[in-house]
Amino acid sequence: MTYLTVPFFTFVFAVLPVWLPLLVVDVSVFLVMLFKERFDPRTFIFWVAIVVIIPFGGTLMYLIWGCTLFIRADGNRKAESDAPIMAAESPPEVPEEDARLEQILRGAGADVYTSGNGAELLWSMREGYQRFTEDVLSATESVCIETAGVAPGMAAEGMPELLAQVASKGVDVRFLTSVEGFGRTRGLWLMKSSGVRHATLHRRVHSMFSVSTKNRNMRTIVIVDGRVAYTGMSTFVRVEGPAVTRLATRFEADWHHATGEEPRAPVRQEPCEGGCGVQMVSSGPDSPTSPMLHGYSAIISEARERLYITFPYLVPTDEMYNAIKQAVIAGTDVRVLIPAKSRRWYQAWNSLAASNPLMEAGAHVYFAARSMVKCVVVADGRVCTVGSAVYNSRMWADYAENAVVYSEEVARQAEEAFESELEGAAECLPEEYMRRSIADRLRIGVARMLMFFNRRSTIPL
Repeated sequence: MTYLTVPFFTFVFAVLPVWLPLLVVDVSVFLVMLFKERFDPRTFIFWVAIVVIIPFGGTLMYLIWGCTLFIRADGNRKAESDAPIMAAESPPEVPEEDARLEQILRGAGADVYTSGNGAELLWSMREGYQRFTEDVLSATESVCIETAGVAPGMAAEGMPELLAQVASKGVDVRFLTSVEGFGRTRGLWLMKSSGVRHATLHRRVHSMFSVSTKNRNMRTIVIVDGRVAYTGMSTFVRVEGPAVTRLATRFEADWHHATGEEPRAPVRQEPCEGGCGVQMVSSGPDSPTSPMLHGYSAIISEARERLYITFPYLVPTDEMYNAIKQAVIAGTDVRVLIPAKSRRWYQAWNSLAASNPLMEAGAHVYFAARSMVKCVVVADGRVCTVGSAVYNSRMWADYAENAVVYSEEVARQAEEAFESELEGAAECLPEEYMRRSIADRLRIGVARMLMFFNRRSTIPL
């Protein structure tokens, strides 16, 4: 009994001198979480426990990592300013095989469906950067880039020098990031001195000093001369046609929010013969209905033969579990690919724990030996989505962009690349998971708790 009573009374006597202000602070925080936040019950209980166990410090932790009030308020303001910019005409007649998914996405708040697009899948980061370099060097009028920042790998590849070179030729280069300073946007001084115009999606102070795990701009958008565009994360889709206009419009809305400049009218691209359908889907605080959350569920639910999924880590929602279980029950070959190594150790361990219900349902879960940062879902060799939105309950908090490509050719390319990745991956089986050691069980328990403070591992362009 001593082992329980001594810590308890030590805690009581420690907070006794400040019990009244502590009570006022804790009750105020509880009321905010109960009536203002949109926490699910598990998250609510987690933060209540943190606030109670760590006097005053728990409240500070909640304000830094848990509070969503400011994020949602800023997102609502941005959504209002985006509305007139993103307004578009009704989409053309949608092919019957694409109509249901298009309707679900559009009804959930996604952008309009565009037809007559040229789309190319660039599975590897190096392949994507090579094509990106070729297009940027050929620019004659403008280059618009939106990304989280300049990662060390891209700085080593010479991205700052590339943009500086293009800007010095008189090309209008606009560069929109999420963070700034302290080595997070490498080569910024060089780019600015060469004429690159830079802005951050959030206020400058927030972009330099914020330690929040949410509300980051993870959108990767590149538009060259209004004729070709890219989006994705480590794996990219390169598009030409009307989809470029829509992606350019999204950039203009984000640039307007960041700088206050009046948005420009993007160059209108005409459909090309034999092109495919493409639908852009934005996620984040400025998309309160979370259209990509519905999109992922719809793609998974409608898969009949094959379903390939890869994300940087797994924090599945109940909807994802249920959709995958239903797909497996219906006889769909479901394969999930997750990296065995992540930027933070607890991401991989949490992915292992989260994959167990999927394995028990009959899905094949593979762990890649190398680090991967891809958000790709392919269904039946007919439709695929590539972007930066990780399928979890916090999709609303980070700004992300996905392209849903209605193309058998692109989907086939994605399936072939996915299957080649499986050759170097190891399948995890339910019986192996059940034989894990006590130390592994402890790591998994700690990892699941730390995912509340997760910073997503990303490789921005």
